[in-house]
Amino acid sequence: MLAASHPVILNQLGPELGKALEVHPSRPVVIEDAFPPEPWKIAPKADILVTGGFASWKQAPRDWQFPQRLKWVQSQTTGIEIYPPTLLQDRIMTCGRGLNALPIAEFVFAAMLRVEKRLEETCARSEADWRQHDIGRLYGKTLGLIGYGSIGQAIARRALAFDMNVMVNRRTAWEGDSGIVAAGIDEIFATADHLVIAAPLTADTQGMVNRQLLSSAKPGLHLINISPGAS
Repeated sequence: MLAASHPVILNQLGPELGKALEVHPSRPVVIEDAFPPEPWKIAPKADILVTGGFASWKQAPRDWQFPQRLKWVQSQTTGIEIYPPTLLQDRIMTCGRGLNALPIAEFVFAAMLRVEKRLEETCARSEADWRQHDIGRLYGKTLGLIGYGSIGQAIARRALAFDMNVMVNRRTAWEGDSGIVAAGIDEIFATADHLVIAAPLTADTQGMVNRQLLSSAKPGLHLINISPGAS
């Protein structure tokens, strides 16, 4: 159980979140420690840790003993593979699934439009830059999605609005949504003009994209990897 009266929250994500936490009806005590270089050094009186997928988590000593009072860890990220195994034992662990779906989906479309519209080449910085360019389009092109969680679904909705053809591969059985085709990974690589890898890092997906798969890809395939990577 968390502290009965006022829970103590260690906030490693900055003062803006801290202010929002302070007005919660439970009247928590918020300890601010924004983006610490050693995030595993947790105040002993903390009941709850709110943290992010900082690269420095990889440096945490494997034998570090976390405070016994710590009962709940809330991660800003969806993936939790970056955290030390001891942080995940005997306590509640919740993640930020869906929190970043919209900005990541926008990033994917920025990346695709950058390629299709050749933005670096068509940007006019002087009179000499004003010349005819052949540019591409998204409508009518095929988008492949490996992974169809909250991020994949946000990307797919936008792709349909751009009149793209959408092919999706996901782990669980699925017949597809309206306007979206379920397909195997090999078929997607061989067909897609743009392909987004949005799969979680698991024992099944690690090493999934290999030389053989890439060699079967459609010539000119634009590959966008937004999935977690192992080190």
